[in-house]
Amino acid sequence: MPRILPILDLNRFEEGGSAHMAFLADLRSAARDIGFFYLGGHGISHADIHTLFAEAKCFFALPESEKRAIEMVNSPQFRGYTRVGGERTQGLADWREQLDFGVEREAVPQRPGTPAWTRLQGPNLWPTRQPSLRTTVLAWQAKATDVAIRLLKAFALSLERA
Repeated sequence: MPRILPILDLNRFEEGGSAHMAFLADLRSAARDIGFFYLGGHGISHADIHTLFAEAKCFFALPESEKRAIEMVNSPQFRGYTRVGGERTQGLADWREQLDFGVEREAVPQRPGTPAWTRLQGPNLWPTRQPSLRTTVLAWQAKATDVAIRLLKAFALSLERA
């Protein structure tokens, strides 16, 4: 019989008292027994979600030359656009296009002895014809980071009660 994924309301975590404890129990059960769950009560509005999707649609509707101006091959941090068929998995072309972002930071100067992973930190590539994409993505990242931190705190507390 198929299982239905639970829907957890993150607001319950922050209520305190019995709601808080019940959320931790539900989170622990969903993570251990099912492995997945939907998360509501996170504070990211439907308008925020719609705006992000609208910006993505606008980007992918840009002319190919505009998208290729920010190709990932131009980014030491592996950020930017990858055209359809431009990435391979197990030797086969992936028939999708994508735009990769990371946390917007200054690049770490690469010197002898600097750990290799530090080159992944740095700026994103942004299309010049769509400046609103940057604003929208950075706002989305900030909100998603806040949700992730709140959820990690809840995971840590739910594990203590195991």
